[in-house]
Amino acid sequence: EAMPGGVGELAGLPAAMPHGPLVEVGPDLWVVQGTVKLPPFKFSRHMTVVRLESKELVLINAVRLDEEHCEELARLGRVAHLVRLGSMHGMDDAFYVRQYGCKVWALQGMEHKHGVSTTHVLEEGGDVPIPGAGVFVFRGLQGHQEGALLLPGATLAGGDALVTVDALQNHEEPDKFATLHTRIFLYLMGFSGRCHIGPIWAKEVTGGKPQALKGEYRRLLDAFPAFEALISGHGYCLEGARAAAEATVRKFFK
Repeated sequence: EAMPGGVGELAGLPAAMPHGPLVEVGPDLWVVQGTVKLPPFKFSRHMTVVRLESKELVLINAVRLDEEHCEELARLGRVAHLVRLGSMHGMDDAFYVRQYGCKVWALQGMEHKHGVSTTHVLEEGGDVPIPGAGVFVFRGLQGHQEGALLLPGATLAGGDALVTVDALQNHEEPDKFATLHTRIFLYLMGFSGRCHIGPIWAKEVTGGKPQALKGEYRRLLDAFPAFEALISGHGYCLEGARAAAEATVRKFFK
């Protein structure tokens, strides 16, 4: 059953998996490093938490927290909005929808599980739950949806932060949640280094023709020319991210 204040049954939903603490990375901005299992592999994924002036919380790339950390989340504010930016994520969305009755912001055409439905469509130039935030939507993907969200003035230094899912990742440091054979696999598949394009994702969403994404990455960098930090759905937070993204796009699409 749902915890006190919840709005629905939690039976049958994916259980909370091992995860780290809520780490404050900016004013009213936190990240949590969680895990996902895709047998035989296990690796990390990130949730971003934004607190609004109203004390409402916005969860981006949701990761289910254990009971102790759900209580910590409640002390930060009220979970009111859930943002889903990528079709390959979303396994824990239903937990937050049933537990807190939050609104679901997702890209057009996004398919959900466990009875979740989109309450607000995210689109470029449209409404967002975070004042001043910007939305980017990758166009022309095959059978998938993927976007990015710019958080203005979100870093400790007052710079903008770009939140992504799979399109831009940062594996500058070893994944502490990944098993050894997973780390080896990720390295061999190109999941390594500073601010890189997810190679498996790029092939999957283009029918094996990742070079078709060149124009979309150029459009992303043109849309958000001055972000300072990257918070990805996988890997670690990165400072100096705009220059790193420019370099990786040039290298990938050379």
